Amino acid sequence: MQPKFYLPILVFVAFCVQPLNAQQLLAKHNPKMDVNLSPGTNGVINPIKNSKINPMFNWNLNPVKTSNLNPAENTAINPLNNPDFNPNENQHLNPMYQNVLHPKNPMWKGLYLYDKEDNLVGYITKATQDVMLCFDLDSQWCGFYVIK
Repeated sequence: MQPKFYLPILVFVAFCVQPLNAQQLLAKHNPKMDVNLSPGTNGVINPIKNSKINPMFNWNLNPVKTSNLNPAENTAINPLNNPDFNPNENQHLNPMYQNVLHPKNPMWKGLYLYDKEDNLVGYITKATQDVMLCFDLDSQWCGFYVIK
């Protein structure tokens, strides 16, 4: 085989292997494989069994009861008033402008979002210390969280 035939084969193999890099669910991030990550088996991380992490019982975590956590009452954390926390206004936080924030990027580092039955339902990217981006299972950007 001549060397000029190796390049198309190499390119084909690279395209076949590339999708394996993004969104690979490791066992250490899967609550079905590591029961310590599952609220169904680990009561410490289950808000129904642990009132310390349940906003219904711990008002320090409840934005309805604590005005510092409520963006309607605290303009410092309201993304409508503060473009530093709003990916729609700030291109540095917007995954449509910053590809490294997007879960389909092979270099993506982020968190996995599960439902109460331990099924993967999405991805979370920490854009800054104060903003986390949320993606659905199809890697479509669906919202963001402000952490303060």
